[in-house]
Amino acid sequence: MFHVVIHALAATSPFGRPAVADAVWAILLNELTRPSVHLLCAALMPDHLHLIVSPRQKPITDWVRDFKAYSTNTVRPLTQTASIWQRRFYDRRLRSAEELEVCADYVLRNPVAADLVEASAEWPWMGAWLDG
Repeated sequence: MFHVVIHALAATSPFGRPAVADAVWAILLNELTRPSVHLLCAALMPDHLHLIVSPRQKPITDWVRDFKAYSTNTVRPLTQTASIWQRRFYDRRLRSAEELEVCADYVLRNPVAADLVEASAEWPWMGAWLDG
């Protein structure tokens, strides 16, 4: 399992626009039914995306590349930009159940820590599928 963070282009917050966030979130939720990766947890913030993901049929690097390309193309009519994501992304392997628990807690608390909502459950672009 990996904690992956994908940042929007520097000095941009495309996911601060609900229509853009909704479109990217819908693409991400679709991944729950696809065999490429196992999505365990996610939080889409105004300027970045946190994921806890495990590879299945695709290496994480390939999946991130494809996700970024598809989501960029999907939201291009809304953003009028050639790209929404930075070229690189951050990933860290989670080596134990304890690391997974700490990381999932961090991801799910991110909207509260950023003062976007008072309770995590209020943030519409967040989910955990740890048992799935």
